[in-house]
Amino acid sequence: MNGHHSNRNRIAVLIALSLAAAHGFATATASALQGASSGQPRGSATMSAEFPDHWYFYQNGRPARFRAMEGKPAPKIEISTWHKEAFDIESLEGKVVVVDFWGTWCPPCVAALPKNVAMAKKYADRDDFAIVGVHDPRRGWNNIGRLDKEIGFNYPVGLDAGTTVRDWQVTFWPTYAVIDRAGVVRAIGLFPDRVESVVTKLLDEKPAGERAAADEAPAAEEPAPATSGEPTAPAAPVVVDDSRFAPMLEGNDRERARLAGLMRRSSPPPLAVNGWLNAEAMKLDDLRGKVVLLDFWATWCKPCIDNIPKLNDLHAKYGDKGLVAIGVCHPRNIERMSGVVESFGIAYPVCADRSGKTGERYGVDSYPDYYLIDRAGRLRVADLQNHRLEDAVRLLLSETAPADDKPSS
Repeated sequence: MNGHHSNRNRIAVLIALSLAAAHGFATATASALQGASSGQPRGSATMSAEFPDHWYFYQNGRPARFRAMEGKPAPKIEISTWHKEAFDIESLEGKVVVVDFWGTWCPPCVAALPKNVAMAKKYADRDDFAIVGVHDPRRGWNNIGRLDKEIGFNYPVGLDAGTTVRDWQVTFWPTYAVIDRAGVVRAIGLFPDRVESVVTKLLDEKPAGERAAADEAPAAEEPAPATSGEPTAPAAPVVVDDSRFAPMLEGNDRERARLAGLMRRSSPPPLAVNGWLNAEAMKLDDLRGKVVLLDFWATWCKPCIDNIPKLNDLHAKYGDKGLVAIGVCHPRNIERMSGVVESFGIAYPVCADRSGKTGERYGVDSYPDYYLIDRAGRLRVADLQNHRLEDAVRLLLSETAPADDKPSS
């Protein structure tokens, strides 16, 4: 059972409620929901946009329509009636917003409401967070007052005008979505237990205006200590023009949308790896000032093996110009990694992604996949075309390193 209020799962919830009747309605419902949300992911770990599939109802089988919504502007929320007092939807602009599609008739929805109340209380002093409950327009609204006496709503709850559920393509209950400050859907279809994890991440991000200013304007730079009476000229600002990379990327619009959230991060995900060959263990934070090429490969992948000579050439040609190539090996048949490195003469650093977490964090969905991080430590290129590797590397190497990453003279 995955917690959705489908016919099959409705029967399972009702059975759970019957068996636990002595413990009360809310307890039984919460237990049924908790059992659904605490299960391990089915099959291999995969990523949908930024977050693991096992954070979502239906896990890696969740609806394609929801996957397609992530990374795109959120549809409108239209409310016909507010419980208690009217709420201005326009006031949500610029905030991280949790939208809970629910109904009083839905046991899993009701069981999750205390989590909403706790979250609203926890972030009550923040002006950049909000949670909104959107009630099913078809039935159950007449019970909202009775339920409020039990739950104590401390966030706005309204009755869908009849268009919101349709525009958001909601077909199961509850459906949780999280919108970032820029008004973009970053996750939809989450387990209630995972919603706050997404919220925490988005609240930690800089607001869109600050991110844009940081990317577009040169940072205030301190001149190096002068050895004469003349002032030292400041270093040139980092150049950011990602339109140049657009023709070099793999995937259609849907695939690019899947990676959009990853590209918005203030810094790329860390490498959760071990078993380094050809180098001591590396951390991305320590490679600022370098251009980092992440090669997601596998020992069983023929195209990956065929591309080793090209990566060796890039390593030799641009290593002294600031390029660091790192091969991140897929966990399947990881025991063959050292043999492949030796047999095919891999000259650049290679590491083992034994847990699969690094590939998951980067949303890798095919092998090989290539990602590029610039001298400022920003992920600039995700899922690069094989034949455009050198073009992208040269463009990033041509950019000036941030002043605080340059060696002192």
